Amino acid sequence: MAAPTGIIETTSTVRSYPDPCPNSRMIWYDVHGSGTQEVSDWKYFKDMGL
Repeated sequence: MAAPTGIIETTSTVRSYPDPCPNSRMIWYDVHGSGTQEVSDWKYFKDMGL
């Protein structure tokens, strides 16, 4: 399973996805992006502690 993508915002909450390799212990996370209509650059960096 992969995170949805698009030219508009597709992620509003953090979600985890297992690695597609069956023996991997890696977990991927999809987080909302910055510079979108819903999340400005400064808010994203502040919220993420960057």
